[in-house]
Amino acid sequence: DEPGRRDEPIDGILGFGLFADCLLTLDYPANRVVIARGELPVADGREILDFTQEHGIPQVRLEVTGIEVAADVDAGSMAGFSLPESLASKLPLRAAPRVVGRARTVTNSFEIKAAQLNGEVRLGAHRFADPTLDFQPLFPVANIGARVLGDFRVTFDQKHRRMRLERTGVTGESGPR
Repeated sequence: DEPGRRDEPIDGILGFGLFADCLLTLDYPANRVVIARGELPVADGREILDFTQEHGIPQVRLEVTGIEVAADVDAGSMAGFSLPESLASKLPLRAAPRVVGRARTVTNSFEIKAAQLNGEVRLGAHRFADPTLDFQPLFPVANIGARVLGDFRVTFDQKHRRMRLERTGVTGESGPR
């Protein structure tokens, strides 16, 4: 059993690949999923981003105070920005990362640390001033979870490996800039 999921009945999980031939929109503010035909325009690096998909998870480029990192777009994660622990010493943090929780995978258990960034995270045209960052020791890439995605309508075009981020007017943990 996963913590926090014991009281929530789950009939199954639909994988990202199931939607490879259509546009998949995760409209977080409206709490809905939209499946449509069509394609996204060519990536502009602002609202429409190119992504790679080496392990079945879309991966984009994220800029953290000028440092570019690969980041999985993880709709199943309740976290915000999660980075490899090795980056913590390279970033201007307001304080040293402190343990905020534990996580586990099928084969590992590890501590999650967090600290507030003294700077900006950029995801395309979207900026996040002084966000709290999670740090984990296990995964080599960053992760963007629902705490960040929650302000967006996110549309995936897997055929062309593009993703559109539409901020819906709701402000996130650090607000728009």
